[in-house]
Amino acid sequence: MKTIDILCTGEVLIDFIGHEKNATISETKDYHRFLGGSPTNVAVNAARLGLRSAIVASCGNDGLGDFIVKKLQDDNVDTSLINRTSGLPTSIILVSKSMETPDFTAYREADCIIPETLITSELLKSSKIYHTTCFALSKNLREPQF
Repeated sequence: MKTIDILCTGEVLIDFIGHEKNATISETKDYHRFLGGSPTNVAVNAARLGLRSAIVASCGNDGLGDFIVKKLQDDNVDTSLINRTSGLPTSIILVSKSMETPDFTAYREADCIIPETLITSELLKSSKIYHTTCFALSKNLREPQF
């Protein structure tokens, strides 16, 4: 039986979006905090449309992770598959506010640590739609060569 309308897998993070219009990140003084990550946005918008949505993701076991889980629960997204890492903080992205392409700087931490054990065959079989992105899987874990 399909109990999940859409299962989203990938990054869950905090977007800190600059408050000043048309300012670069280096010029921005104030940021506002928003729930972010494209699978997160899909899960939230699907739930707002009345679909049963769930997300498989990782965030830190910290205050920003608490903010993420609460916001998702407030929007009726199933958060039972979110991995709360104790060793890495929640990932954030700083974004400038611009009428053109904004600047952004990503601080990648917990979002790319999604345990394979969370995505079981049974979970996939219980989902009508499976949505994912590669951003959460894209972090290069090797040390840079200088």
